Amino acid sequence: MNSKNNNCVRITIPLGTYEQFEDSILEIEELLTYFKKLRRSPYSQADKITLAKGSVRISSRCLKSKANGFDNHLYGNGSYKGAV
Repeated sequence: MNSKNNNCVRITIPLGTYEQFEDSILEIEELLTYFKKLRRSPYSQADKITLAKGSVRISSRCLKSKANGFDNHLYGNGSYKGAV
C-alpha cells in the first residue's frame, strides 16, 4: 500500500436532513473529546495516530449507518449514497 494513502482518513458527514445535521454534531463532538483524551494519553505518537485513524473510521461508519436508518454502526454496508 502506498504510504501516501496511510496519512489521510476521510469522514463522510451526511447532511441531507436536520436530524443528520444533529447526529453529525454529536458524533464530531465525541470524536473531538476522544482526540483530546488521546493527546494527553501516555501512548507513543505512532499509537496515538493509529488510534485516531481508527476512531475517525468508526465515526464515519456510525454517521453513514444512522443516515441509512440504522441505530447501530454494525449494521448496514458502510456506504451512504455511494460514499464509502
